[in-house]
Amino acid sequence: MLWLASAELAAAVSDLGALGVLSPYAGMEEGGDPLQNLRSQIRRTRIRTQKPFGVNIPLDLPSSGLLIDILLQEQVKVAITAAGNPGLYTELLRSAGIRVAHVVSSVLQARRAESCGVDCVIAEGVEAGGRLGRDELSLVSLVPLVVEAVSVPVIAAGGVATLEDVKNLYPLTLNTSLIGAVSGRALYEGTLNLGQANAWIDAQAGAQV
Repeated sequence: MLWLASAELAAAVSDLGALGVLSPYAGMEEGGDPLQNLRSQIRRTRIRTQKPFGVNIPLDLPSSGLLIDILLQEQVKVAITAAGNPGLYTELLRSAGIRVAHVVSSVLQARRAESCGVDCVIAEGVEAGGRLGRDELSLVSLVPLVVEAVSVPVIAAGGVATLEDVKNLYPLTLNTSLIGAVSGRALYEGTLNLGQANAWIDAQAGAQV
């Protein structure tokens, strides 16, 4: 989603009740300035929604530090870091009141992120595609391992795009600190109705009382 998570997508997802996430390269023409582009995307998102949204910063980007500075200047509320050392900017971001989530694909990465002070980790299964860790675990295999290994909340991500995916993930959330993260694109394209998913989850919780 590095080139796709635009202001329009992020605002639409946030307005649907989830957390929309921006990418610094979204909508940028070849040879463009990612710093200027990110600032523009942030401001365009704020025009389109009053709801919270976040920004994803892959730490292996050459300009990652400068992009982090844009988040500080624009007072973004949520930063999602990935593909690098979570110790680089977590303390700086949190000192500015920004919540930090770090993407992990293994227990080792999750423990490292927790030790760096992140607010939560995003356990991303192989279904997510893109740049994956060496373990290449499926979401349902990875999530229980990460939940057991860390005490911070865990967001499960990767391929959660239909109500059936939500139902399959739900048993893993029982008695844990797990949060389910549905695909923003799934909400935008209509393959998953967030209201329907939440209603189903509430029904399961009610049945357990």
